[in-house]
Amino acid sequence: MVAAWAPDVIHMQYKREQIVFTRRLSRIAPVIWTEHGTLPQRSLAARALMALYRAASSHASAIICVSSEVAHSVTSVTRHSRVTVVENAIDSRAFAPASAQQREAAREVLGIDQEVPLALWVARLHPGKLPELAVRIGRHWHGVTIIAGDGPSRSEIEAAARTSPRVRVVGHVADTRELYAAADLMMFTSAGRGEGYPTTTILEASAMDLPIITHRSSGAGDVVEAVDGGVVEEADDITSWLTGMDEVRSRSSSARRAEWVAQHSTDQWTLRHADIIAEVRK
Repeated sequence: MVAAWAPDVIHMQYKREQIVFTRRLSRIAPVIWTEHGTLPQRSLAARALMALYRAASSHASAIICVSSEVAHSVTSVTRHSRVTVVENAIDSRAFAPASAQQREAAREVLGIDQEVPLALWVARLHPGKLPELAVRIGRHWHGVTIIAGDGPSRSEIEAAARTSPRVRVVGHVADTRELYAAADLMMFTSAGRGEGYPTTTILEASAMDLPIITHRSSGAGDVVEAVDGGVVEEADDITSWLTGMDEVRSRSSSARRAEWVAQHSTDQWTLRHADIIAEVRK
């Protein structure tokens, strides 16, 4: 069926399909892979899977990775000679800094006073994202912490949040721009295993000129520092989180953040991919 379409390039993103189909599809057209996370290598099953992945990669013309960390992981497994980093992008026309009026309206919808500090956590409610850490931080912070997202840990996180009137779980929010507009900062607590960076939430928050704080083992420290955010050395050091949150709140607007967002626009992302596609077609 693919041969009947006569494609010029074939783009693949999922390991099962990459392993099973790349060799055959490469006979039809050049194959490009995109990798969004680091590769598993610890367990016996993971090592067996990576052996198959390495064999399949020899038939890919290029591998695009969303971060240097992911690229290092891919290269260590595949030894592929054409691994390129193209970081994720954001539509800065859709996500832009909120005006004072938009901030005020967003806070009215949430029922939060204009002068109350507001920290935002946005992610899937999964143990690997460490939402429980966000709840613990929120219990001790002098402002309000909003946790947005859904997932297998939701009931557990909702129960933990009920122990503090300053922590609110709002569940899945289809359009997060109102939350970003209302917030003073965003917490990024993910454990960093298998993540690709920069993540969507970091891009969204930065495009809306919202400072971010994370911990060193999240793997996002370099990105957060690039967008003028704060990095806590130890994830469980709640005191450092609280101090850092107040520090990043003072960075309400940042030229560095705006420059970083411009470098990660969807226009630039499209051009980078077009260049790679043109190269493999030669």
